[in-house]
Amino acid sequence: MSKVTQRASRRWRATATLVGIAVSSLLMLTACHPDTPVTECTPTASSTSDASRGVDTGAPCLAASPTTPGLQTQQLNTGLPVPDVLNDYLQVEILIGPGGGPCSSTPAGLGTLPDRCTVLASSLADSLDTVLWSPSDVINEAMFGTGADTYYSVTSVGYSESRAHTFMYRMSVWRFPGSAHASTQPLMKLIGGCQPSREDFLGNERTVLYDDGDAAIILFQRDQKVYLIDSIRPVGPSGESLDTLDTSSGLLPTSAMNDIEQWWTDQSDKVLASISPKST
Repeated sequence: MSKVTQRASRRWRATATLVGIAVSSLLMLTACHPDTPVTECTPTASSTSDASRGVDTGAPCLAASPTTPGLQTQQLNTGLPVPDVLNDYLQVEILIGPGGGPCSSTPAGLGTLPDRCTVLASSLADSLDTVLWSPSDVINEAMFGTGADTYYSVTSVGYSESRAHTFMYRMSVWRFPGSAHASTQPLMKLIGGCQPSREDFLGNERTVLYDDGDAAIILFQRDQKVYLIDSIRPVGPSGESLDTLDTSSGLLPTSAMNDIEQWWTDQSDKVLASISPKST
């Protein structure tokens, strides 16, 4: 792995793209069957981050893990209420902990990217740089500055009807030391101005931003974790348009986003239970 730089998103992209290539190669060899053994190890750390021990002002706020848990989304994709989903898929995992340096809860750059309140249109690789109309490293700094100790995400691309249609979505979770510390505030500041809906889903309150009737962004908190699920309008590596799903928005239908929310809540909880917060 390369040395941590001040521009954190470049590091996340370098780390995550390697994971995506590994999944793509595995697809060609094994079709990425859900039972295929995963070689990546779940990273652990021996102690919990404690800001009271002091902060190295020369260190970066965030640090990407060189290994990821290896959670696979193929079985999720093929079970979604989308016609004729193929076994082929691409995915990228990102796992981030504290870098030992100071983090701001209100870093410069939050919500400064164009097309505010619209669904991100991006290729898989470029999507790693942007979350909620902000550079991804800025979003993570705000969440870590608010108290998060771990960030984990999986972005998945799926295909239906002999690759005639493409869909993409990202699942993110931030873990905090306890439920009293967990906060959606940095994310709500961005979504709140977009006229979202507040609704109950399976006994949990969530904030949803709809696009032409389809749930496009879902934000909620459960216990010590904050979850964000967002649909991404897929484009090709060179920015070319891709044929999307036959829904009103071209995105995944709300029923599929609901299935993704339930799956992600369950699976990410299991993953994070095996990962100790990284010490600074």
